[in-house]
Amino acid sequence: MDTDQKSCGAVVYRYHNEKLEILFIRTKRGNWSFPKGRMDPLETEVMTAIREIKEETGYSVSLEIGFRNEVPTIPVNKPGFCNSRSIVFFLANVRGGTFHPQLSEIREQAWVPATRESGSLINFLPDRQVYFNALDYLSLKYNTIETK
Repeated sequence: MDTDQKSCGAVVYRYHNEKLEILFIRTKRGNWSFPKGRMDPLETEVMTAIREIKEETGYSVSLEIGFRNEVPTIPVNKPGFCNSRSIVFFLANVRGGTFHPQLSEIREQAWVPATRESGSLINFLPDRQVYFNALDYLSLKYNTIETK
């Protein structure tokens, strides 16, 4: 088995009632994070991120050019799982669709205000840092996000 695998996903955002919101998903293990999944053979990182978001949430998205964060994942010591895996996160804007969770992966979703305080919901610290990086990026792009 290959000891290195990569997953890709995105911090997904939308404007709703003139407010910027970020999509948090609760995994079947109960952790809040972002949609993501493993790359298929011959896929690019971008292709994987777009596919995984659609599969896990039902949303169609467009990715922001210029935002890419790569983080390590938590080591897993189980047969069939690799111990060295990274996750590439992009930033994605919802373009359409309605929430249809992939029940084998997702328990629920929450659209949260794009504030630093919302980051406290994210369990895995590298994912939380990706969230903060996404807020900083969006703040520069739209000059609308709380940055305290």
